[in-house]
Parts: sequence; structure tokens; C-alpha cells
Amino acid sequence: MTRVAGVIWVWLRATLVLLVCIELIAYAYLDLRPKRPVLGECHLNDDTKSQAWGPILCHEESLVAGQPTYEPYALWRYPPYKGQTIDIDEDGLRHTDYSRCDAGAYTIWMFGGSALWGSGSPDSGTIPSLLANAYASRGHPVCIRNFGMLGWVSNQELVALVLMLKRSDIAPKLVIFYDGINDVLACWQYRRPGLHLHVEVIRERLESISAPPTAGSFFYLRNSNVARAVLPSPSLALSMSGMPAVPHPDYLAAAGPAQKTTSGAANALVSYYLRNLQVVAALAQQYGFRYAFFWQPALWAEHKPLSDEEKAISRIQSNSVAGITSFFPAVYERMRSVRQPHLYYIGDAFNNVRTSLYLDYAHISPRGNAIVVQRMFTILRADKRAFDKSMIPKRD
Repeated sequence: MTRVAGVIWVWLRATLVLLVCIELIAYAYLDLRPKRPVLGECHLNDDTKSQAWGPILCHEESLVAGQPTYEPYALWRYPPYKGQTIDIDEDGLRHTDYSRCDAGAYTIWMFGGSALWGSGSPDSGTIPSLLANAYASRGHPVCIRNFGMLGWVSNQELVALVLMLKRSDIAPKLVIFYDGINDVLACWQYRRPGLHLHVEVIRERLESISAPPTAGSFFYLRNSNVARAVLPSPSLALSMSGMPAVPHPDYLAAAGPAQKTTSGAANALVSYYLRNLQVVAALAQQYGFRYAFFWQPALWAEHKPLSDEEKAISRIQSNSVAGITSFFPAVYERMRSVRQPHLYYIGDAFNNVRTSLYLDYAHISPRGNAIVVQRMFTILRADKRAFDKSMIPKRD
């Protein structure tokens, strides 16, 4: 019996040493392997392919997108990064070219998702940078801060605005929101407005931490280095490849009868979004800033004459997500009919543009950003409810 016990003990020790070695090897593999891009393939159209910064931007976007960090209340943001085409400061904000933030400068805060952040564009080609250039070229330099973030919906932007107002000694003069696509995606996925993207990923991770251990459960093994190296793990995939093929079944089952229909969900989303305007109106009155909401263009809405390249993008990406191409037009048609101060529908900005602008279903080239900025700038200068030209300091 003693001999048998000795053999068993030897085998147990050998097994334990082997498991430890495998775990260490997995740890080294996870530490050394390249960061997995969250954005997936970086799309370049014919316009951006000819630019020297194109391949550099794709590489840098993959590096940045692979390392989102936790942001209190807003959930995620990018850490500081310094590259040739992407510059992110210590606050997680992307650099805005042509912005002049001297003492007493007219300050504009801009909030949005990846389209505002500038996916597919170098720092100089983002919407905030091009808007700053529009002001500067007319003799009115301004200070613009780009609070855009990949995957953010309007609720996260509103939270970020509140936090920044509490932290800042001086409130902005103008606050701009550039929304649409992420709110549509989240509402389509969960069949109700107000939820952010990746709810199930974040919920699973939180509940796995707070859940009490269960007898006989091996759930803890999922956190081992071996499991992380071998098993597919949830990620904040902020691209179409990260979207499920159908709406989330749990949320679809819990939705009311109206929200299970395309028109019902679209009406609910627009109504919910308009409540954000009411909240911002109250903040604007308290803090003394002006504000404007812009509803952005999307590939699956409106009537842009698509190039062959854009037709291929639409066909490939719509085939991977059932039903979403009918939800976009429903929401955009409803939003187009809304008449409300401070809300500007520019989803039709590309309706007469035959040039290829879309890089995927949501993101556009710097040339597309320039068209958006031209429309945005014209509206801001014309509508005194959102913009007071006398408040802009003249250039020295």
C-alpha cells in the first residue's frame, strides 16, 4: 500500500509541475503575442489607398483599438498613445489639429462615436480637426476638444459631458453631439433604447466576479492563462464583425410588442434620443453653453449614389447581419421628420455625392468628413440658437 501511495504521490507531483509549466507557457504566450486588433481589418478606399498615411493609420488604429481601458461611468476609453497619424493625450482624447487653446479661447466640446473620433482618418482629417480649420481659415481660431470614442452611444456621451462639466473650472462655449449609428446598432441589438453596446460582455464579466463560488463548479478555470490562450474570449469588438447576426434573444423576448417591430423600435429610439436634448438643455442653462445635435450619415440610410466599392461594402456587411439594413432607414426616416431646436439632420449630406466616401457601413474618409464639416459649419454660422458669432474672438 505504501508503494502504491508513493507512486500516486509521484504522479500527482509530476502532474502539478506539468500544469504549472503549461500555465507559465500560456502566460508567456499571452504576454508576447501581438495585441489583437479590435477593429478587425482596416478598410481603405481608393482615395485613402493613395495616401502615404494609409498603411500607417491602419497599423496604429489596430494597436490603439486593441487596448481600451476602463473609464468610470462611461465604461471604456483609450489610453495615451503617440503615433504618426494618431495622437491621444493623457486624458484619452485624440489630438485636434488647427485647434488653438490659448487663455480665453472660444472652446467647443465635441462628443460622438468612432466617426467623430476619426476612424479611417489621421488626426488632421477628423471632423473636429476639419471644423477647427474651418474656423481658423476664416480668422476665428477656436479650441476644440475631441471627446469622441469608438462604440459610444449618446448616453455615454451625456455621462462624459456631465463628468467634464464637474471637473472643468471653465465651461465650454459650445457643445456638439454627432450621433446616429451606434444608437441604431445598440437599439437593434437589444430592441430597446438607452443601452450601450456589449452589454452582455460587460455583464458576464461583472457577474462572474461577484457570483459566489458554486460547489463542483470549474468556472474559475476560465480565468486561467491556458483558457485565455485557447478559448475565444469576449471582447469589445467595435466593428460590424463584433455585431451578432440577429438581435440578442434575451432582450428580444423581454421587449414589448411594439419594440419587437422595426417601426416600434425606431419610434422608441428617436423618442429616447430626444430626451437627451432635454437633459442637455437643462445643463446648458445651468452652465451657460450653447449646444447642437447632428444626426450623422450612414451607408444604409438615405440615397447616396453608391460607387462600385460602396456597393460591395454594403453587400458584404449586410449579409452578415440580418434585418439591420431595414432598421437604419426606419430610424433615419423618423429622425428626418423631427423638427426641434438644436437638432440638425445631416444624414442626407452625401445624397448628391457620387465619389466613394464610405470605408465600411459607418466610417468615412477624410473627404467625407470634409463634406460633413462644411454642412455642420454652415448650420452653426446660420442658426443663432446654436451659435453666436459675436462670441468668437477675432484673430490677433
